[in-house]
Amino acid sequence: MALIISAARQLEIEVFVEAGRARGQSTYMLAKYLPDAEIISIEVSPDHPDEAFARERLKGFRNVNLYSGDGAQGCMAFCADARPKRTAVLCDGPKGLSAIATVKLCFRLPHVRVGFMHDMRNVE
Repeated sequence: MALIISAARQLEIEVFVEAGRARGQSTYMLAKYLPDAEIISIEVSPDHPDEAFARERLKGFRNVNLYSGDGAQGCMAFCADARPKRTAVLCDGPKGLSAIATVKLCFRLPHVRVGFMHDMRNVE
């Protein structure tokens, strides 16, 4: 996360789109250390116990917006909506080749400056 936050600061990222929130640890770090950036976080499992934990953990941050839905579709849609703001993407769900494809699609938008993937594993 230190690398991600440092890169976001250097690139003066205004919007950070995160796919895959789980318990909200990465979201928390982004919100805390990028207080001037809007953090958009998408989680596919709104009924999972981790979701309640994440929402409680993140409720005090005014720069965080939490959404439920498909991370791959949400990333592209939220990145498109962020135009023309300098945007970053973090894929922690989807996984594997799908994460790579999602970030590549987001890079088609000229205002998406950087993309990151976390917890990569062989998922087809």
